[in-house]
Amino acid sequence: MQIIQKIACSLTGAMVIAAAGASGCSAFDRIGGGSRTNPRLNNFVDVIIDNPAAGEEVSVRVTSSNGNKPLFEAVKHMQNDDFADAITQLEAGVEDKQIDAREHFALAVCYEVMGRYADALKQYKKANTLDSQTDYTSGRKRVEAKLDANPS
Repeated sequence: MQIIQKIACSLTGAMVIAAAGASGCSAFDRIGGGSRTNPRLNNFVDVIIDNPAAGEEVSVRVTSSNGNKPLFEAVKHMQNDDFADAITQLEAGVEDKQIDAREHFALAVCYEVMGRYADALKQYKKANTLDSQTDYTSGRKRVEAKLDANPS
């Protein structure tokens, strides 16, 4: 049986929803079914983000597998409502040029949660460039609306 745990992000008004297993499970395997014995299982976090253009909140899921260590570690930080450390983890991957569209997407989500909309927009665009099969348009449009509402 899965228990849904909600963690409010105090700085940004975003909310992290994490699926947690039975009590007593470790931090490693408590979210999304990640497992020490089966590295193919995904680790995920759902982030609730304001969507002012639609006048509602949206849930954005960031998923990784154990085989992708930078993204896996970043998702663990996001699960703990630590978007700053997730950004640090992902930016290191950007510098090493060892990241794919999913990392750019995760970085965009983190930037958006932290209010860094111009940076988020760049990352959503980069994710779309690297993976044209996945539609990152909703994230891009959401951030563009936030930038239009709050020009710096």
